[in-house]
Amino acid sequence: MPERGDRGQQLRSITPYVVFLGADGLVAGRGLCVPTLEQAQLKHVMLYATRTALVSADHSKLGAGPFPYGAPLDRPYTLVVDEQADPAAVAPLRAGGTVLLAPVTSAPARPAAAPTGRPGAVAERPGLPG
Repeated sequence: MPERGDRGQQLRSITPYVVFLGADGLVAGRGLCVPTLEQAQLKHVMLYATRTALVSADHSKLGAGPFPYGAPLDRPYTLVVDEQADPAAVAPLRAGGTVLLAPVTSAPARPAAAPTGRPGAVAERPGLPG
């Protein structure tokens, strides 16, 4: 089993098409705020390993730096933020070259439970063709 410090090296050997990065805080000029040095290093390596990086943060995370470690967002990324985001909190992130997706207004409805007894069965979602 690889040592924890080897994860960054392992990630450098793959090229995912897209990476989703969560944020405990997001500060313009500093990047993602995370609770451990290992998380900061891994998120930065993931940012460089991918072709497309998506950062998911709700409005309360913008401008917040609750932790001492940071993963710089020094490559293009797309920020996915909810509609309650304050334009003043978004402005410094946009100035850094960040592209914002249309605000997320609500979570999609959860699909019904899959029928039992059929391995791999997928439940139909209301409103979608079956």
